[in-house]
Amino acid sequence: MGAPRWGKALLIFAGLASAGVLVAPRAGELPAGVAALAAAHPGWVLAAAGAAAVAYAAPAVALQAVVAAQLPMWRTVQVQVAGASAAIVAPAGLGGMALNVRYLQRLGLSRAEALAAVGLHRIAAAVVHVTTLVLLAPYLVGQLGLLDAGSLPVAGAGVGVLVVCAAAAAMLASRRFVPSVDRLVARVPAAAATLASGVGLVARCWRRSLGLVGGSVLLSAARALTLAACLQALGASAPLLTVIAVYLGAEALGALGGTPGGLGLLDSALVAGLATAEVAAASAIAAVLIFRLLTFWLPTAPGALALRQLRRAAVI
Repeated sequence: MGAPRWGKALLIFAGLASAGVLVAPRAGELPAGVAALAAAHPGWVLAAAGAAAVAYAAPAVALQAVVAAQLPMWRTVQVQVAGASAAIVAPAGLGGMALNVRYLQRLGLSRAEALAAVGLHRIAAAVVHVTTLVLLAPYLVGQLGLLDAGSLPVAGAGVGVLVVCAAAAAMLASRRFVPSVDRLVARVPAAAATLASGVGLVARCWRRSLGLVGGSVLLSAARALTLAACLQALGASAPLLTVIAVYLGAEALGALGGTPGGLGLLDSALVAGLATAEVAAASAIAAVLIFRLLTFWLPTAPGALALRQLRRAAVI
């Protein structure tokens, strides 16, 4: 029991330590950032809320693409909303993944098929995310100067803490979750065959391919547009390409932090990225506060309501 706890503690420490490295230079602007919230334009806040809502439809579209059975759209969206209530306690979207697996099992899929479908969906989202970030990397380095002499040691320290702690946590957690190499290897062929079947299903139908890739793109785009609208609400702005790049980079870092929803590290990375893009520190802090309110904190209430309704209907 001790190893997993230590592993989780190390990941959380990595996230908080890296967040401290990123936010320390701008900690003095926090009061001004909170005060700036009072000047937020309601219309742009509503636009940001609308974009945030689209982010719950996007995974439903992608999930429909990887399952042979016809999934009811509204129910599938409800499951994604219900995942918001689990996101506050589970890191890296694991709560939402578990709900999706349970949902697919209730619809008649075997556990292996449900895991493969949800896994394929997450793999596609990760590939889209990383590919877009790689394509934007030259822009980030060239236009924003992220690797100048002053920022390189700070970036190196933050990444170093994450890598060391994540590796140590994985080694400790393996004592519980990977009890023997033989058992793991024995499961690989069956899991690979099930996943390959899902890939074949998508590859044979251009509509499914479009749904999987399009849903994954829409998820990232909706979140980036939410952040852009939050900036506009405060009278601040940055090139849309910059906002997309900052969001994708911060989201990738947040996923390594081990805290629910990347709490701490994602927030700090967003503020640091926007400040690097010459957004005033106070405006960047206020925009991130609104962004996180709309995408992390407020959705927990409708998420809990959706979870309760789905359980009553025996959907999950």
